[in-house]
Amino acid sequence: SGLLPDSIPSSQSNTTMRLASPILSSALQCGPAQCNTRDLNLTNPVVLIFSHPPELMQAMQDGSVMCVFWEFANSEGSNGQWSTEGCTRNDTASNEFQTVCECNHLTHFALLLSTTEITLTSAEALSLRIIGIICVTISLVCLTATILTFVFLRSLWSMRSYIHINLCVSLFVAQLTFIVAVEPRGSV
Repeated sequence: SGLLPDSIPSSQSNTTMRLASPILSSALQCGPAQCNTRDLNLTNPVVLIFSHPPELMQAMQDGSVMCVFWEFANSEGSNGQWSTEGCTRNDTASNEFQTVCECNHLTHFALLLSTTEITLTSAEALSLRIIGIICVTISLVCLTATILTFVFLRSLWSMRSYIHINLCVSLFVAQLTFIVAVEPRGSV
């Protein structure tokens, strides 16, 4: 856990904003002290390129990835917060492997991803539970058939057969535990 929060609640009740990139920092040295990088009048925006896995591209197309910077404590006494003021995402320069942000100041930058919690109705949760039980039961029947095949067909016996039997028994126990012990959940 770092100095800056990696998630913030959103104004929407079931949405959370999460960091989707490392934090990039930039500053200028103006004589013996640092400049106030928020008040610089930059003629061209600062271009920041964030690399990311291709899975993030779908979220970008949905518009749920934002270029943000850390706005330090203000006069109301807050500790600071992520803000989009002065930072925009350049969609034409961004691709599936990188996101390009343009900001009109220098500070600490990152990408925030909007995530939404999915809440299931009781009927949906029951349907998923029933489908899960049916699929795991079919898998248990097939594992049983595989174990019995290896045990009773002596022509298949070898070290490889013992490995397969142990694997099948382990999967059988894990799936049986899933059916018996795992409680249904209301949200995914």
